[in-house]
Amino acid sequence: PWGINKDWLFYHPTHLGLTVLARTRITPKLGNGPIDQNWVSLAEVCWVLDPEMTYSYVHPAQPRDTWHKESKHIMKTGRFKARMLLAKYMVCQIDLMREMCLDFQVNAMKVLQAEYNFDMICCAIWDYTLPPLVRRSFCSYLSALWLHRYPHLE
Repeated sequence: PWGINKDWLFYHPTHLGLTVLARTRITPKLGNGPIDQNWVSLAEVCWVLDPEMTYSYVHPAQPRDTWHKESKHIMKTGRFKARMLLAKYMVCQIDLMREMCLDFQVNAMKVLQAEYNFDMICCAIWDYTLPPLVRRSFCSYLSALWLHRYPHLE
């Protein structure tokens, strides 16, 4: 869990049993020095939001009926609960960014479109390994950031 002088928010990927896909090193403008960032799969974090649908996509090596056989045990683990917390937080962040774009907040949209380009959001919407709740959030975000704006509304 999070603590003072730790370089992660909520939980470190190793605490959650997540596979680190890439590592990057950044030097923040404020702070003590460089920070290592660990990048993980969004599907691996968010499958807990709809495990009946997405468990077999994220765990392809396991038999397809694993979730039905072991769901009660898996849901009681601390890792499952921590992933659930992190997944809900992530969905709320996407919804927050959508809200920031409403009423044509040009400054917010300018910053967010540099970080979340059209293609990236479309990839998230079309990713069948993501739960419908996550895809819905990205769909609403795409609409607010890229579609409901000048000149499309004329």
